[in-house]
Amino acid sequence: MTNAPTRILVICTGNLCRSPLAHALLRDGLAQRGINAAVDSAGTGAPVGSRCDRRMRKAAKDLGCDMSEHRARQVTTADIDDADLVLVMNEEHLADLKRLGYGDVLDRAVSLRTAAWRAHVLDGQGLALDEWLGRLCAAPNIAPGDDVIDPNGGPLRDYREMAADINTLVGRLVVGWPEPSC
Repeated sequence: MTNAPTRILVICTGNLCRSPLAHALLRDGLAQRGINAAVDSAGTGAPVGSRCDRRMRKAAKDLGCDMSEHRARQVTTADIDDADLVLVMNEEHLADLKRLGYGDVLDRAVSLRTAAWRAHVLDGQGLALDEWLGRLCAAPNIAPGDDVIDPNGGPLRDYREMAADINTLVGRLVVGWPEPSC
């Protein structure tokens, strides 16, 4: 059995707010639990090389995340090919992945909100990681109301609300993640 990390890709539109924050929180949360995971983020329409704005950096800092070094990047074929799990912020991102030619990833893709809810429901069932991931990504991948709101261009309170939402969802996902096998 291989000890390769579970590869997780978090997707949003610009890779400036939602996905980089979820990426940082998920990476840190899984590491604290001793889960072997490689987490990354990208956008479906990223302004490549752009920095998060000051409001996003402030909202992230409130949660203990330093996003000052983050630069937006566009999702690539290699990202998709390598991912064991793709977390999206809304239904539009699933459509964007199909439009960009990555429709084969849909069986490994799910909204962050759906993944958090399913992880909570599956908690304690002692599933192997592959089976757990399969149940996490089972259709439907996203339900109405699953969107994590994009605060881009809004006031600081919108960024803080989004950050609190992502923090809660990532926390549920991390707590429900299967224990590492020996």
